Amino acid sequence: MYKRLRKIKFKLIILRNKVYSYIKKNKFKKVIAIISCDKYCNKIKEDVELQYYLYKNNIKADIVSWNSNIDFNKYNALIIRSIWDFQDNLDKFISWLDSIKIPIFNNANIIKNNIDKENQYNLMDKYKIKHVKTVFCDKDNINIKDVWEKNFNDYEKLVIKPSISESGKSTYLIDKNNIDSVKLDNINGKVMIQPFHDSIKNGEYSIIYFNHNLSHTVLRHSGVLDNSTKISKIDCDKELIEICNKIESIEEFKNYLFLRLDFIKDNENYLLLEIELIDPMLFINNCENKKQIYSKFVKEIKEKLQ
Repeated sequence: MYKRLRKIKFKLIILRNKVYSYIKKNKFKKVIAIISCDKYCNKIKEDVELQYYLYKNNIKADIVSWNSNIDFNKYNALIIRSIWDFQDNLDKFISWLDSIKIPIFNNANIIKNNIDKENQYNLMDKYKIKHVKTVFCDKDNINIKDVWEKNFNDYEKLVIKPSISESGKSTYLIDKNNIDSVKLDNINGKVMIQPFHDSIKNGEYSIIYFNHNLSHTVLRHSGVLDNSTKISKIDCDKELIEICNKIESIEEFKNYLFLRLDFIKDNENYLLLEIELIDPMLFINNCENKKQIYSKFVKEIKEKLQ
């Protein structure tokens, strides 16, 4: 019953957008595309809500799959959002990025440098940012037992996933009895091996920025390693915000539109899990002040369009 009501509500949101677009059609000053993928095009609430708030600010916004056979350069700009299949079509996606001659937010260089998590962690090492200890291995030349003994002997469980991945795909939580359950055949890039920190059961901290300005922070259980998917807005302490401010301001991330930083807290230390500059969920709809956050997001988009 709950799922059915959600579907009805979502259809009403889509209808609202269509009506609003018709009413505002003579007032649009810019036309942009919110970029999704075939599977999720016009199916993600965050995309559809962003579209509505862009309409309210006299910006026409089409939600379009990056796989579409259209001329993307007809738009004033593209905003990368729910492209959650790019890792399975990486070469094609990179070629598509390179074919775009108009502004992309985030821009193509930021995206390409953020795709591989090995690049992310190397960058954090450069700036002395603490992150979860990680070993990167070639998928065709990996002995998990050896890596475990040499690097993670104090841990009872490991997390194994691709260095290029989306939404927890091909992520494994293993102990020494089920190492053989890991399947690496379809992985692009390297494999990353990390210790499983029990503190992740307390949730991940996600800190979201728009255009180098802190927007909102949430505590979430991603559901990748357990069945919990709870997300709630919280206020983070000064220590974590200072770490995030240092990361978001580094030269390699200059001029991004949106950024999400994910952390765990382990033994009183904040450890970075991931830097999301490609297509992160921003968890706006989980915040009580979501109207203000969407308005802020659109304000930053308008500044980029000038």
